[in-house]
Amino acid sequence: MKAIFSEIGKVCRSRLFLSMLVCLLGVNLFCLWDTANSGTYSPAEYRRAWTEIMKQPAGERLSFGEGKLADIKEELKEAGLYVTRESELYKDVVSELTAANSYEAFVEELGRKKDLITGSVLFRDTDAFSTKSAEKAYREYEKAKVPVIAEAPSKGVELVNLTVTDLLAACAGIFACVVLFVREREQDMVRLQWTLKHGRLKHLWYKLAALFFCAGGIAVLFYGCNYLFAELSYGLGPLDRDIRMVEAYAHSVHGFSVGTWLCLDFTLKILVLFVMLLLCSVCCTLLKGMVSVVLSFAGLLLAEFLLYSGIAATSVYSPLRYVNLIALFQNQEWLLQYKHINVFGQPVNYGVCAVVLLVVLFLGAVFGSCFGYKSYGKRLEHRSGGRLRREKRRRHGGTNLLFLELWKAFVMQRLLPMVLGLLLLQVLIYVRAGNPGKSLEEYYYKTYMTRLEGPVTEQTPELLNEIYMDALEAKSSLALDAYERVAERYEYLKEHGGYFVYDTGVGVLSGEVQKDKDALLTLKLMLVVLLFSASVFSYDPQRRMEGLLHSTVKGERQVPARKYLICAVFSVLVGVAVYLPDFLQVTKQYEVHGYSYPAVSLPWLMQYGEGISIGTYLVLLYVVRLVLCPVTVVFIMAVAERLKSFVYTFFACGAVFVCIPLLTMLNPSWTVLAYPLYGIYGNPLLLGAWFGIPVYFGLVTGGVVLTLKGRRKLWN
Repeated sequence: MKAIFSEIGKVCRSRLFLSMLVCLLGVNLFCLWDTANSGTYSPAEYRRAWTEIMKQPAGERLSFGEGKLADIKEELKEAGLYVTRESELYKDVVSELTAANSYEAFVEELGRKKDLITGSVLFRDTDAFSTKSAEKAYREYEKAKVPVIAEAPSKGVELVNLTVTDLLAACAGIFACVVLFVREREQDMVRLQWTLKHGRLKHLWYKLAALFFCAGGIAVLFYGCNYLFAELSYGLGPLDRDIRMVEAYAHSVHGFSVGTWLCLDFTLKILVLFVMLLLCSVCCTLLKGMVSVVLSFAGLLLAEFLLYSGIAATSVYSPLRYVNLIALFQNQEWLLQYKHINVFGQPVNYGVCAVVLLVVLFLGAVFGSCFGYKSYGKRLEHRSGGRLRREKRRRHGGTNLLFLELWKAFVMQRLLPMVLGLLLLQVLIYVRAGNPGKSLEEYYYKTYMTRLEGPVTEQTPELLNEIYMDALEAKSSLALDAYERVAERYEYLKEHGGYFVYDTGVGVLSGEVQKDKDALLTLKLMLVVLLFSASVFSYDPQRRMEGLLHSTVKGERQVPARKYLICAVFSVLVGVAVYLPDFLQVTKQYEVHGYSYPAVSLPWLMQYGEGISIGTYLVLLYVVRLVLCPVTVVFIMAVAERLKSFVYTFFACGAVFVCIPLLTMLNPSWTVLAYPLYGIYGNPLLLGAWFGIPVYFGLVTGGVVLTLKGRRKLWN
């Protein structure tokens, strides 16, 4: 056990890990608070409503809630209103009460659906998946015991399972895995450990045991915060009531108590997190380069997340949505909600598939870690004398410092394949991207705006009347909706000036339409720039070359300058490679034009007036993004100078430059987290969030100070 605690101590003594853990916990608390307060009513109002409900006799709570809601609606009708905070509150409360009293009705409805499917002409084939799935589900629900009705608030129990918490806990766990495995490789400690008695396979078992304890500790911190916040905000209610009294889990086939479910949920979170960390340990032991290790981490997490969030539940690829680790974090989906996975035409319970997947991944990860760690000693990086002589002859007489740094970056650090892979990926994305069809409303809107394109004139009202008549003749509500959008634009242009222009394409480019696109492009850009820059700046410190470099004038001043120049130019080129295909796709899809029209023509650019054109705004947008890429490199350089580790630098900077765009993609209301990145996002900065500038440049200034301080310490 002493050896295991020693491994755990490596993680607990890492100041960077502890700092990141605090930041991730802070982000988790913010997301919990924002989720709880993003509705029309507050958690305090919700608790007061339920306190009033719980004072009623057990059999009269639903009727009391329905009566309360009917009285509120009557008052609103008399006042000429439609929705208030109180009406939305009691609407949700009545929905929860109804769900708690509807289990028997749900089973009866399930039986009717089963009879409809099995009796339908379309599903007469008894071997069809839909038929077998419906019959199997109904048999399971028929055997389930009817729950004892015990109404109580549901939102607290539902808040416990927040997807962003799973993502943040996974990030913290992966960094713990980095401290245990990758940091020792960077320090070249594996060579020493391999010579010791317990330095081979037995040492791996200590590390895997430490990973389990780390997974448990991280789960306690993150999910413990969720439990505590849920209890303090909405309240968890009586823990001995049936889980089917919770609205989101009202159709569960299992009759766990809420307390049993919370304990089981927590245990499964630890197991799933541990399996994910085991898979990361396989990457650490099997892969050679640090860049490939980090890419595998990021690729694993991103691929799992995209499979879970990007595939619809009704898609033919839905098994890939459910059978992956991010989905397994959502235990309520595979343990409570009764679902079937189509396995070669046979309906297999989702819970069975999840357990089998966990067991297979656990055994495969343990075997892979053992194989990789055992064979690592045989493939420790070394160079033969002949190879060293060949490299000396190849570089003999080279005095161009910039060329040497480029050689180190692209060849010695193997970054050239990553760069070429990015370029190839962007070309394929642009070439293979089709021209997605527009909605019918968008077709009408484009047609009407094209007819009106240009300045507002005396003939504009007549054209609007003609468009209105055309919309009526189309006999489509979508045509009338498109006309209303055009009429609203006419009223706006009469007041503020400007021209009619079909603006959907410009809306996509400027972040008004598809608001998460800024975050997606920023995520792609920052991931590549961070990988490249962190590798370049940490290469010399990891190989103990700094002392030698700082003993010469060129090493002290010119080597860092050349490194920064390479990374700064590369960041701009990556920006062009990321943004150019997107710009070309959008302009082609929406046939963007009217670049010379004043920016005031678009309501979201009203603040610019007629001083600049739409085209000028777009030029400013891309200039700001590209100019601030080299500024970001300053911060990365500062962190690399202090940490002297590629993986530490990547994860420390990734907490700002990678996690923030990912979180804002999950929920656009969390864009407040992106203030440090507003310069790279571009649109929020240019649309008025100027207070993001001091925060952003404060980070960079702090980076410069840390860089100078670190270099002065090394020199002394």
